[in-house]
Formats: sequence, C-alpha cells, structure tokens
Amino acid sequence: MKRLTAVFVCALLLTAAACADVIPDDTVNYEISSYVMRMTLEKNGDVRVRDEIIYNNPGSYDGYAHRVNLDGAQGIGDIAVWTDGEALSQTSEGEEAGFEAAIADGEAVIEIRAPGDSDWRTFVIEYTLTGLARRGEDAGVFRRALVLPGRPVRYHNTAFVIALPGPAAEARCWLDGTIEIENQIAEYDTIAIEPVDMGVDDWLEMELLFPADWIADADLSPTAPKWAEVEQPHTQHEEHVEQEKATFRAQQYAAIGVYVLLCLLALWLLRKRYGFVRKKLPQGNAEAAPACDPALIGCIAQGEANAHTLGATLSQMCLDGALTLTGEGETAAFVLTDNGAKLQPVQKAAADMVASLGDGAPLSALKAGTYQQGQAREKLYTAYKNAVTDAVRREGLVWQNESTLIAVNAACLILGFALMSVLLFIGKTLLWEAILAFAFMMFMLRQYDRVRRLTDKGEAWLAAASARADAAVSDASARSDVLPLAVALGVKPPEDWPELNAWQSVVDRIREAHYHNASMRRPKKRSRA
Repeated sequence: MKRLTAVFVCALLLTAAACADVIPDDTVNYEISSYVMRMTLEKNGDVRVRDEIIYNNPGSYDGYAHRVNLDGAQGIGDIAVWTDGEALSQTSEGEEAGFEAAIADGEAVIEIRAPGDSDWRTFVIEYTLTGLARRGEDAGVFRRALVLPGRPVRYHNTAFVIALPGPAAEARCWLDGTIEIENQIAEYDTIAIEPVDMGVDDWLEMELLFPADWIADADLSPTAPKWAEVEQPHTQHEEHVEQEKATFRAQQYAAIGVYVLLCLLALWLLRKRYGFVRKKLPQGNAEAAPACDPALIGCIAQGEANAHTLGATLSQMCLDGALTLTGEGETAAFVLTDNGAKLQPVQKAAADMVASLGDGAPLSALKAGTYQQGQAREKLYTAYKNAVTDAVRREGLVWQNESTLIAVNAACLILGFALMSVLLFIGKTLLWEAILAFAFMMFMLRQYDRVRRLTDKGEAWLAAASARADAAVSDASARSDVLPLAVALGVKPPEDWPELNAWQSVVDRIREAHYHNASMRRPKKRSRA
C-alpha cells in the first residue's frame, strides 16, 4: 500500500511539473477566451491593427493592460478603445474610466480602466503602427511579433487576419514560433491564420512579402531587401523541412518493410513446419475419441505429466489385466500380473514404480522414509513423466522445437504494436499503413497463440476425449472403459460412480507422496570429534 501511495504521489508531482508552463500564477484569476488580431496594410506603409479580446473573470475587476510590440515600427498612433461596445476616451491617471498609453522598452502598454463585475467583457483596441512596412525596389516587407512570450495567462482561440491592398496570391507570408500553424487561408485580398491556443510562453512572429507598388505612397527605403533576398532563406528552410519530412517518411516505410519481411519470415516458418490455421476446429465428438493411452490425454489437458496421468496409466493397466488393485484408502495396494501382454513405454515406467514398492505394498509406501529412498522414488517418477512427454510428442499432440517460431512471432507482435503506435501518433497521416500493421499483428497474434498450445491433432483428441468423459458422468452405461480417461482429466466423481472416487483417492496419495519425497533434504554429515 505504501508503495502504491508513493507511486501516486510521484505521478501527481510529474503531472504538476508537466503542466507548469500552461497553468497561470495563483494571483491571476482571469483568462483570454478569444483573441483576434486584424491587420490592414495601407498604401503609405502603415499597418492599422484591430485587436478583439474576450476577457473572462469570475470576479470584479478594474480593467485590462494590453501590450503592443513596436519592433520595426516608427511609432504608434490613432489609438481607440471600446469596452463592451462603449467607446472609451484617453484620460489621465486617476480617472475612473478610460485608457492610458505609455511607451517603454520597445513596446506600448495600453492601460484600460473599465470597472465592472460581469464575468465576460469584450475589449477592442485599434491603433496604427506607422512605417512598419518598408518599400524596396521590387518588394515590400514587414515583420512583426504577433504574440510575445511571458504573458500571465493563456490565449484561447487566437486568430490573425491580414487585409492587403492587392490579391493575396501575389504575397508570401511566413510564420515562426513555438507553435506549428498548419493552415493559412489566402482568399482575394485577405490572408487568414487558423485559430490556435497559445500557452503563456508561446510566441509567434510573421514576415509578409508583397509587391512594392502595394505601398506606393511609402518612401523608398535604401535598406529594404529585394524580393529574392527575403524569399530565398525561407525557400531553403522549406526545402530543408520537406527533406526532413521525406527522410522521416522513408524511415517509416523502411520500418514497415522490415516488419512485413519479419512477418513473412514467421509465416514461412509456420507454413513449412506446421501449416496455417485456416478454420476453427470441430466441436468435440465422443464417438471420435481415439483409442490411446489416457495418460497422453491427461498430459495435454493438464499441461504436464502428473499424479492424474500416473493414476490414469495404473487404472488402464488394471483394465488390461496387467495390474491388480486391492484394498481401499490407506490400505490400497497394487500387484503386478504377468498376463503375457507387452507393456508400452509409459506403462513400463509405471510398472517400475509399482515394482520398486514390492508386491502387495500399500500406497503409503510411496512416501519414502529416508532421503535416499525419496531420491529413488523421484527418479522413477521423473522417468515416468519423461516417458509420457515423449509419447505425446511422438503422437504429434504438441508442438516440437517451437521456440524459434515463438520468438519470431513474439518479435512480430512487439514490433507491430510499436510500429502501429508510431504511425498513428507520430506519422498522423499514415492511417492505412497503421491499419495494415494492426491486421498483421492480429494475424500473428493468432499464430503465436496457436504455437504455444496444442497441434490440431492434439486439440481434436482433447475435445473428443473431454466429450466422452462428460458423457460418462451423466450416463452410467457409457462408463465401461472410460474410467482411465476420467482419472486423467481429473473429472469430479459423481455420487453414483464409486470406482472413480476410489481412483481419485489413489491420485491424491500419489500427489502427496510426490510432494513428500521432493521436499526431503539430504541429511547433514556428523562432524568427527
């Protein structure tokens, strides 16, 4: 519990640190819900700006301070302010309503005083940036920082609109900043930049290049750059960005190619060794149950050879007349019978265990009294388990040497998940490629699950044997030779099947003896005095 608490606290701290750049200071309790900047380029090189701000404050306040960047402009003039549609006049300090403008450190600060207590207020500030655009021989240009960093709050739904003296198609507009603007809409004589949300430290700058005759009334600037001088660096940057995108896209497709080749390798190995899974296996049919050692069915059902499989082998030997069971419970004992039948390797291994106890020895003798006896019993028990496992593999009920295929399929699954994540969350536009990777991953998941389980033959045998054992539980007439199979599958004995209940007791004694013998420790040697 303490560990979970520590992890939770660390997660909170990390979240707070990650959000530190977007959460305003506790002393600021307002937000800018919408910010639209409209700029109009005039013939004399001035730029008329209209800032429309929707201001939200849950409490009462006195006004709003608006910062205007003056870099590149000769000055600011013709300031007009409206609050909720009401025009404010420029006043001196101390008056209740109005605005003041002060210039310092390359920016103008417009202090708006408009006391009120409504949650939503709308401010409109208009001003002219004189001489912002410069006219050269063949081009006009102006640069401006649209949004400055270091603001106390976020700007939501921030949009920019530039009205031009001529067709927007003849101008070039470049943006630079901490956020990526994907779309610019150039229609008729207007360039619009889509709305975005900007954090407190985000910034955005623009550079506009246009024909020189658009500002024919402006003085010719000897320091104004030519069209090619402005356009070339941006063109080179755009080419570099496109090259990086192309390289990244090539890497993505190379990753897809490697992944597909790996999947094809796995499929080739699967087809060569096992074949494909094309259809579902048929439902279990009791009549199709194979005539085989029930220990094999118990092994594939239990996942290993254990006390159930040994009990199944012993019960089958009793039915075949190779073994006799006398007594019940703690007094139960086995006696080997020579009926002339040749024992199979699994039955031979079980007979060796019985012979090691001696004819007529009770099952309780399986529990060794000394460490050496326990080791001998476990050695015989391990030999029996190996005999069952070998028989299962010889019959082709489980996969053999599948470790390579499992490793390749596991790699396909891991790479498929990673590739799909990259395509969706980084590539963004590679949706169909991500769907293809997902389809490959799902197909390989099916094959991976298949090779970790039974072969088609093993699945069919287990389904048929389980159906036969289930039928015997509900129908006493079908129990004639199903007893070893029920023991192997660990079927819960019904009240009217005492034989199965007796053999379940034998299985319990075998399991207890195995746990006892396996837990025995070598005695320590006594030190000589």
